[in-house]
Amino acid sequence: NVSLVSSYLSVRQECVRLQRNVALYTNVVMDGRDIGTHVLTDAQFKTNAQQSNRARNWIGTPWNVAALTFKYDLLQNVNLIVKTFGSMSERNSVGNLNPINIVDSINPLTMEYNLRRVDRDFYQNIGTEARFSYKYKLLKQSHILAGGVRAYVGNTKRKQKGTGNSGSDFDFTLSNNQYVTDLKFNTVNYAFFVENIFQITNKFKVIPGIRFEKIYNKMEGTINSNVSAILPQTSNRNVLLAGIGSEYLISNKTNIYANFSQAYRPVTFSEFTPSNATEIIDPNLKDAKGFNADAGYRGTVKNFLNFDIGFFYLNYDNRIGTIIQNGVNFKTNIGQSVSKGIESFIEINPIKIFTDNSKLGSVSLFTSNSFIDAKYVSSKDTDPTKSYNGKQVENAPRFINRMGLTYTLKTFSTTFQYSNTSEI
Repeated sequence: NVSLVSSYLSVRQECVRLQRNVALYTNVVMDGRDIGTHVLTDAQFKTNAQQSNRARNWIGTPWNVAALTFKYDLLQNVNLIVKTFGSMSERNSVGNLNPINIVDSINPLTMEYNLRRVDRDFYQNIGTEARFSYKYKLLKQSHILAGGVRAYVGNTKRKQKGTGNSGSDFDFTLSNNQYVTDLKFNTVNYAFFVENIFQITNKFKVIPGIRFEKIYNKMEGTINSNVSAILPQTSNRNVLLAGIGSEYLISNKTNIYANFSQAYRPVTFSEFTPSNATEIIDPNLKDAKGFNADAGYRGTVKNFLNFDIGFFYLNYDNRIGTIIQNGVNFKTNIGQSVSKGIESFIEINPIKIFTDNSKLGSVSLFTSNSFIDAKYVSSKDTDPTKSYNGKQVENAPRFINRMGLTYTLKTFSTTFQYSNTSEI
């Protein structure tokens, strides 16, 4: 985890650490079978989480993914890995998407159900990555130079808000052969990265690196056929990111570490698309950016204790959100947030403190804890009554605690876990 640059330097840490809350969907079964409830109200969920009032709702996700990896040792100190990957997939749904307080019932005038909505997505993606590593000696120490290139093309066809039939089976037939939203998305991405592990001493290493991204996006089609909202929209981005990691060995099995990396999150196609007829998209919508820093102490003590205790600081600028402007929803860059806190993991095996050959088996006790302080530090909205400045970031619980134990005896193993997430 010391090396940060060879992976995508994005603000995905925000998803890992902060986006902990998810919507409550129940009875979801994939591959075309009944998905039951669309969404339950809190009261319905508390009464019976397994109930369904959308028995005519279906979802199908035929997903085909393939990858081919080629590994070769060009020389004794030079390794090459080439990976080609692709996918041809779909996400299809048909059902009654009216608010859940509207019963999906038979119309007494027609003696049929109301017409359902049909949404379909088609994905075709292909890419190739080539990575190399070169081991060399300098000043009596061994070092590693690594680099790579990536080429990727992605195409998505999105057809939404089609008027389906009044049936109850898994049928995408349209009553008027037309989708209100009919979009095509295209992404072309080229990337290059290089990093070097400098072994300064036998105990201390530093890993600087850079990554260059070239991203081309194009969106075209119709958002709303009633108002002829035809796009197209294109964007070209050249992004240079840098990062550095470091590690110092306290002993053979413990070390302290510190990392810093720039982060980048491009505006997504969905953020460029109005969610309803009244929403306005900021024409100057900018990509989100920021940086992440962390430091900690980790390792093992003999064979009975594993631990990792660290601090993190995440700066997230140009966050994208929705504010009320002139009485309508306005999607724009709402401001800057800072998330900081402590994360820890401790696992101890009390039996192995005394012996490695217990006939009674092995018991491992573990706990994972997070403390997160996530707040907005600036807000685009100048109205003090609507400003985000100083407010808690949404979907960022202050405490996340998980603890439990694992019992193992020969080939048998079982784990018990308790999890608690605090309110925001």
